[in-house]
Amino acid sequence: MKRILLVVSAGLLLVVIGCALYASRMIHRGFGTRTAPGSVEASLAMTMRDMAIPSRYKAMRNFVAVTPDVVHEGMAHWADHCATCHANNGSGDTMYGRRCPMANSTTPSRTVCA
Repeated sequence: MKRILLVVSAGLLLVVIGCALYASRMIHRGFGTRTAPGSVEASLAMTMRDMAIPSRYKAMRNFVAVTPDVVHEGMAHWADHCATCHANNGSGDTMYGRRCPMANSTTPSRTVCA
């Protein structure tokens, strides 16, 4: 019984030390948009995002029919509200977008606009 308790305690201690080292690294590196997130950080963010959306909303479908008028309205909205940072083609090649790597919305990992 003591041996099992010792093994479990040692394993738990290793997990705690690993978490502390990772937290220390994250705090030292900081959080920002200048560098691409690591694989653990990206995975954690995607998991947390998925957990934050209630299942009834995940199952919903878009009720707006895709028509030329709707597409034109969306393009006009993009031009008014998004193109300043993201550019008309989503490349982020604008005066404001060049300062922030998140402005490039053409890469799959950068498609969310805050």
